[in-house]
Amino acid sequence: MQKTMSRFAARIRGLAPYFRVAQPRKTNPVIPQSFDAAQVKLVLRLGELHRDDPAHAAQMLESWVLAEVFSAAQQSMIASLLRLEHDDLLQTLFDCASTDEARRVVGEELLRLARQ
Repeated sequence: MQKTMSRFAARIRGLAPYFRVAQPRKTNPVIPQSFDAAQVKLVLRLGELHRDDPAHAAQMLESWVLAEVFSAAQQSMIASLLRLEHDDLLQTLFDCASTDEARRVVGEELLRLARQ
């Protein structure tokens, strides 16, 4: 309907019709985004790796961002998370989990740590 009206109005004015094309929204790197279950597992893996080899963890995170596994906003947040104590990292991941499955992954990690 909108296209028909735009064509009609353009014909009356003797102009070319104007159509607004929706552009995909770009994520704002300043606003943290939530993590799904697969991403939570990867962040936990990065956390373990970061304790032993921070440089390798940073390279791995960068490669996952380039592969679009994580967004730029998530990369920034993960870099901050890796500086936290493990308990604080888990609590923050739980708070940023986007699904019940993602929260379950964090809960399983907490149980694994409690058994050790």
